[in-house]
Amino acid sequence: MCGCMVDDVPRSLADLGGPGAIGLVAAVAGLVARPELNGARGVVLSAAGEDGRVEVRLASGQQIRVKAANLRVMERSDED
Repeated sequence: MCGCMVDDVPRSLADLGGPGAIGLVAAVAGLVARPELNGARGVVLSAAGEDGRVEVRLASGQQIRVKAANLRVMERSDED
């Protein structure tokens, strides 16, 4: 990760939605069913599908699918 903030990306992935989201570092926010994941950071691996969910690899190594609206963009990853 580059450690730099990206000023030109939306604060919520719901505003982005497309393939431009891949490689962004985002924090999970607002989950009710899995509140233990709120605040976890990860790299977006896929664009939002028809169900509005994106695949994210968390810093822990766990991969999850979460609604784009429940992610807050932090920075762009060096992995992209």
